[in-house]
Amino acid sequence: MFAIAGLTGNTGAAAAAALLADGLPVRGLVRDPARAADWAARSVELATADLADVPALTRAFTGVEAAYVMLPPATQAPDPVGLY
Repeated sequence: MFAIAGLTGNTGAAAAAALLADGLPVRGLVRDPARAADWAARSVELATADLADVPALTRAFTGVEAAYVMLPPATQAPDPVGLY
């Protein structure tokens, strides 16, 4: 089983498609399962998880051989003095 975060995005979808093409099992991490119904129809197991939800991620990654996770870029510079 291979976990893919961002299944409905560009790179996550490409990673999932490549794994499925090789006949490998995929678990897609999604925030909204309704947006990934087409993936479920392609035998992708869906796991509802947000990247900030540690318990949900723990459940989603349990039993996987490898995971594809691309974190979104920071939209704000780090705050070195704690002002925000």
